[in-house]
Amino acid sequence: MQSPDKVSPPRPAPIDFARLPDCALVRRRDLLAPYGPVPFSSMTLHRRVKAGAFPAPVRLEGMNAWRWGDVRDWLDSAADRGAA
Repeated sequence: MQSPDKVSPPRPAPIDFARLPDCALVRRRDLLAPYGPVPFSSMTLHRRVKAGAFPAPVRLEGMNAWRWGDVRDWLDSAADRGAA
């Protein structure tokens, strides 16, 4: 059990990905399972980006984010192929 002074902050409300514009930037923690639409781990994401099998992130002031339009296109093509 955590002590009262070490309580984790609550997770923000989930993102409504269906309403995001293609130009929206999404951070890794919001993109990956269990909360996000991409069904794999951070390490798998890194491997797939490195292999060119997943869209590359945009680097912004020390953090990475993905263009939602690129991710949506990848998810749609993965669904067409029958696997993510």
